[in-house]
Amino acid sequence: MVARRALRVARTAAIGKDAASGAFLKDLLSAHVLAEWTAQAGTAQREVLTFPHHLLFDYAVARLYVPAEAEDFVNLLTNEADLLIAIRPSIDLHYQQLWHRNQESFWKLTFHALSSPINEVGKLQGPSVAALYATTIDQTQPLLDCLRDPLRSATGIAGLQHILATLLTHDMTSASIRRGPWIEFLSAATASITPEIASAGRPYVNFLSKTPANSPKRTDNTSGRSRAASWPMH
Repeated sequence: MVARRALRVARTAAIGKDAASGAFLKDLLSAHVLAEWTAQAGTAQREVLTFPHHLLFDYAVARLYVPAEAEDFVNLLTNEADLLIAIRPSIDLHYQQLWHRNQESFWKLTFHALSSPINEVGKLQGPSVAALYATTIDQTQPLLDCLRDPLRSATGIAGLQHILATLLTHDMTSASIRRGPWIEFLSAATASITPEIASAGRPYVNFLSKTPANSPKRTDNTSGRSRAASWPMH
């Protein structure tokens, strides 16, 4: 299905030359994981199979087709750039699974993608997952380490830009500030600020400064006072 960029496949192709596949296929059809294709006229086409719901297809591709290794993942999307559109939900699911099960692998893949020649759309997906799913500052430490490493800082800046762009889009469309560790992260990242970090953070900080009633507060550890987050941007 992925190779044909289609949501249906011939029954003979699904079974292949493995005689035992017929029994497995029957079970999948009985459990409604797969279904026989229904033509526009409403008649079932027994010789053609599909998934009854797109989410099942997306999940199957994420588990069975998207490469587990970061290098293989990037090579696939470099050589077949249209997959970023064709199986985008599956790629998102892959990143989400890594985030919840193995964050070390998540950040490894994210950084590898950011420093690769794949399309910018593909570079956005990892940071977007981090932006929306991070709940503690500890989960963002790999990005902070990347920003502080002179050899990898450009990759870190790219990741930070995508994360803050995701947060900005979310907050503007939902009319609320998403809670998470990113205010605290920016405070740590700007402890020794560079022009690149200032430029990456400016749009989001400006947005927060214009919505003081909804802006998350951060505690000044030296005095115990709570104040709206602000950073020097020069």
